[in-house]
Amino acid sequence: PRFFGSAGYMPRTVTSDQSVTEEILGTTDGGATWSVVAQRSGPRGVAAAALIDAQHIVVFIGQTRYSSGDSGRTWSTSPAQGYHSIAKPEFASATIGWGVESYGSCSGFKVNCSYSSHLLQTTDGGASWSVLFPS
Repeated sequence: PRFFGSAGYMPRTVTSDQSVTEEILGTTDGGATWSVVAQRSGPRGVAAAALIDAQHIVVFIGQTRYSSGDSGRTWSTSPAQGYHSIAKPEFASATIGWGVESYGSCSGFKVNCSYSSHLLQTTDGGASWSVLFPS
């Protein structure tokens, strides 16, 4: 969890056969009690959340980006550019962040498979991403 005084937030991913939900759990008493303060759902796939500060939350589900500037009370949705899926997003500010993109392919069902991952960077709050490593 990330704490801002006695308030704290923590992402939690809940998956089913057909969908994935990224929940943001919140506390106002230093972690003694928690409740769901925000959630976003989409088709089953990779989901991840970044808690930037007490107000700004970004959730990625597949290639869709959900962002909130009011602790999850309202959300804007946009397609993210330059990646297949983001895992482990971390932000230094509301605009600067990093994440890992992993993907793979096979010539047949689990035959001749290859996997790769890239370190990505965003400078616009996760709307677009560019590869940092390997270049």
